[in-house]
Amino acid sequence: TDGEVVSVVGFAPLGDPIEFAVRGYRISLRSTEAQRILVEPVSD
Repeated sequence: TDGEVVSVVGFAPLGDPIEFAVRGYRISLRSTEAQRILVEPVSD
């Protein structure tokens, strides 16, 4: 969804998958899946 804040929570030991926090949930995506998501940095 446009306008949602997404944070990187952590990486698996070999770097894949990557864990993200969004809308109060934590999700893990493979690097190839995460590369398909467009994000923009925001200031705190």
